[in-house]
Amino acid sequence: MTRLTIVGLLIIKYILYCIRFKTMPWRYFQLNAAHFNMEKGIFSKLEMDRVIPRNLRLWQFAVDEGTIPETYPVFVKPEWGQNAHGIHRVDTKKDYLQMRAVLKERSINYLVQQAAQGRLEFEIFYIRHPFQPDRFSVLSITQVCNTGDEAFPINSVRNKKTCYLDRTGDYSLEEKQQLWQMIQAAGDFKIARVAASADSKQDLLKGRFHIIEINIFTPMPLNLLDFRQSWRRKIRFIDTAMSALAVCVKGLAEDFAAKPIFFRKLKMHYRVKSRRWQR
Repeated sequence: MTRLTIVGLLIIKYILYCIRFKTMPWRYFQLNAAHFNMEKGIFSKLEMDRVIPRNLRLWQFAVDEGTIPETYPVFVKPEWGQNAHGIHRVDTKKDYLQMRAVLKERSINYLVQQAAQGRLEFEIFYIRHPFQPDRFSVLSITQVCNTGDEAFPINSVRNKKTCYLDRTGDYSLEEKQQLWQMIQAAGDFKIARVAASADSKQDLLKGRFHIIEINIFTPMPLNLLDFRQSWRRKIRFIDTAMSALAVCVKGLAEDFAAKPIFFRKLKMHYRVKSRRWQR
């Protein structure tokens, strides 16, 4: 099952459940609208990271602040990025100063983030319960692996050396609840995928981890990319998750002030793309 096939099934199932529950599919883009910066036209990673508890947060700052990292490597990433778009690893002060000079000429804001030191990387996907916000409707835990020999790889669905292992079944319900209590403290998002770095499962459960980033626009449950899992199991998860997502969308208040998030994000995408083309 390819990634595009999985994405297609997620969309189709979601729309079908929206029809079944008599809610409008496009209201999905309002789930995390409170965190959308209308002035910038983005879900600002810098703003989202500020709500992460300090003990779980990696040190980071905006490139235009003028701060120079004291230790390396660091990761330089666009404030608007998602799924590792535009991320660069910088290994020396000289390389950082050169990159900063280039980035300062761009109208897009970039951030600098310290490298997470955990040996393992996890992706925790969740959909919050629409009527009991202190609970989750769906939660999956995926371990991210890399077949290369880099110490600090940039993992993503576009990196051919990145692979995903579904670890959800390795956690008891009590352990999932334990992890959820810490993850939900990193923002009141209704749907999200949280990337975390830890040395082990035990450290993850004890809160000894750092959050690398949080994706809240269209986060894909990466457990579905585990090639070991059967089609039947993946389709069952898609069905459960998209049913919960449609219920979550239906649970939105009818009188809320909607934001044109999809079109603002689309405008930002083409603005960035056109600037890349010009270069």
